[in-house]
Amino acid sequence: LLPSLYFLLYVAFVSVYVGEEHEHLGFIFIYGVGHLVIIFVAENLGPPNYPPPLNPRYSQKMGPATLGVAVMGFFAVTTAYSVAKRFVGPWLGTLMPAMLGAYEIGCLLILERTFVREFVQEKSVRRAYHHSNQGIVVSAQICMVHGMAEGARLMLILADISQSTSDSDSTLLVPIVSGVVWNVIVRCGAVDRLLAIITRGRRTPTW
Repeated sequence: LLPSLYFLLYVAFVSVYVGEEHEHLGFIFIYGVGHLVIIFVAENLGPPNYPPPLNPRYSQKMGPATLGVAVMGFFAVTTAYSVAKRFVGPWLGTLMPAMLGAYEIGCLLILERTFVREFVQEKSVRRAYHHSNQGIVVSAQICMVHGMAEGARLMLILADISQSTSDSDSTLLVPIVSGVVWNVIVRCGAVDRLLAIITRGRRTPTW
């Protein structure tokens, strides 16, 4: 029932008419503010409909450390990119993959440290959840952060396409091509190696 309510809230945001010039609210506003509204609704309607957490502190810490940071980071990154693009121009798209990569790494770093501090190092919490696999929770949250980053990429590209006045504007391909190049670099392990150099070996490369 609650997921259906969340979907209807998004539909309501998309359907809002704001005048002839813009007609509807922007992608970034709908996605960012829509998430904040859904968080508020979930916090107020969710608890009575879900079983109580076995350890309230653990559940409270893991929630804001993942969903809250991911949503606010998404809103900050997409807004900053949109504003900067007005001054720099379409070639800012070459930095889009790096910006979203930094956003994703930052969110995962906070998730990792929170999980280690609140679960791995807390014997009472591990005892309370001994019958469940909390690694699945972390994996799901990692997938969520990655999905948020890819959602931001798609939204920024769609925003550029929707605002373009030319059907042959080749600059629309800049963030797409740079994204492909970035993925190749990441798959080759260059980012892991760079992080290992920056952290002086504290972050070991995975290859």
